[in-house]
Amino acid sequence: MPLTMGEKIRIVLRRKKITISALADMIRTSRENLTNKLNHDNFSEQELIEITTALGCKFEVFLFLMMVKIYNYITPIQNKQ
Repeated sequence: MPLTMGEKIRIVLRRKKITISALADMIRTSRENLTNKLNHDNFSEQELIEITTALGCKFEVFLFLMMVKIYNYITPIQNKQ
């Protein structure tokens, strides 16, 4: 079974050692609101863009009309040094 967006975001948070409270501050929402959204996988596209930008990731949406499914991906942005 595929991971939910909330699960994917939590994985990125753990890898980057960022707390939910810190992410909530970055996107200007409360910890309680963000926790609720993570638990219920209830995000708007704009919220996902804000979250992935704050985490230094890229948000992409792929629409496959023939399959009638929407796939969301979070991919790390590679640092160019």
